[in-house]
Amino acid sequence: MFRSIVAAALLSSGLGAQALGDVPTVYNLSAGFGSGLTTLSASASRSTYVGTSGRFMFGLAARTTAVVTSGIELTPVDPLGFATPVDVLSVSGSGVTLNIGITTGLELTNRLSVGFNLDLFGFSVGSGSTGSYYPTPGSAAEQLTSKIASPNLFLGGDGDRGVLNSEFFLAWTLNDRFALRGGLSHQAVEFKVNPETIDSGTPRFRKFANLVFVGLRVSTPQ
Repeated sequence: MFRSIVAAALLSSGLGAQALGDVPTVYNLSAGFGSGLTTLSASASRSTYVGTSGRFMFGLAARTTAVVTSGIELTPVDPLGFATPVDVLSVSGSGVTLNIGITTGLELTNRLSVGFNLDLFGFSVGSGSTGSYYPTPGSAAEQLTSKIASPNLFLGGDGDRGVLNSEFFLAWTLNDRFALRGGLSHQAVEFKVNPETIDSGTPRFRKFANLVFVGLRVSTPQ
């Protein structure tokens, strides 16, 4: 089943190369750190080798991410990307996501590899928290109830919805089972407010943040 899904994805993307064999199931644990934002994530993925070199991998992944914000400043979502927002929502809150996505990797040497992964769709859960809403710069704050947004859907740039994560990473293999990972995480964080009728005209507030992350990769025995 997995081979069929991956093969269809490769053919539709034009890669259409010979698969040399499945990569063992891989589990990743990582922690990301940025200004006002911390993430903890765990994922499981299955990939297949693509091409004749046997070094490029493409696959599917499921990832859960715990998101914790501390005074992070979000701006109103404008799906068309035309508006210049002036209102800001400052939020200290948390939530947990479960997303399905893709993962790729390229083995540069027997120990060093590079890769990229991307959340495509899923959902988020979290308790309500109080956000400080500033209608204009320098204005007095209004206290609004906010909650992490759901569902999550990758549409590209300003069209994205919810909470999505992607990683660019380097991995150093320690042995057959373990590898150290590190790199940059591009995190989309979105909260919705209540009441929905506010000056911004939308209840959705978002920030795209770049985090530094470190992690551990665990492979199942072949």
